Amino acid sequence: MPKAPQSIFRITLRSVPKSVMRVEGYLNKINDSVGLDEIAMHKLKPLRRGQIVNIASQAGKTGFPGGATYCATKFAVVGLSEAVRNELHGTGVGVTCVMPGVVDTRLGAGLSQPGFVELVTPQEVADGIVRGIVEDRPEIWLPKMTRAMIPVIQLLPAKVRDRLSRALGTDKTLGAPTREGGAEYELSRIHI
Repeated sequence: MPKAPQSIFRITLRSVPKSVMRVEGYLNKINDSVGLDEIAMHKLKPLRRGQIVNIASQAGKTGFPGGATYCATKFAVVGLSEAVRNELHGTGVGVTCVMPGVVDTRLGAGLSQPGFVELVTPQEVADGIVRGIVEDRPEIWLPKMTRAMIPVIQLLPAKVRDRLSRALGTDKTLGAPTREGGAEYELSRIHI
């Protein structure tokens, strides 16, 4: 069985700018997703059953200021999921892309959250993954209310979307982190 790629990387802070570290880390994660999907396709196609689950984010459906690289990687995972799903059509193997909003974890602790959208709990993400597998759902949006909201907003002209994002405060989700919990998370993922 092929070995799954590693998504953990080590780098020294003194030698590389933080933005480069972040891009390299995200690119490793994209490569991992592609590699793992290829391994799963290779193993599941002959069985003619199974489900590939990719965890992306709602940042894979809309760009957020302050998170260009993060959004780009999540767009890649959403696109990968769609392409693999279409490639596997008729094989009995399904693909689910789980797209949570801000999750109540150490990563989400430093992010701003618009008042009209609830934080997603890790249990809700786990339940969504199970629902995606059991129901062979192509997409799982968490919280569920965003399933209708984001695609409708995407129909608006770009400048209108941008103004709406600023009015609703969603432009601050990744761009203005509170950093109380977020700084701790950022430091915990870099090993010196």
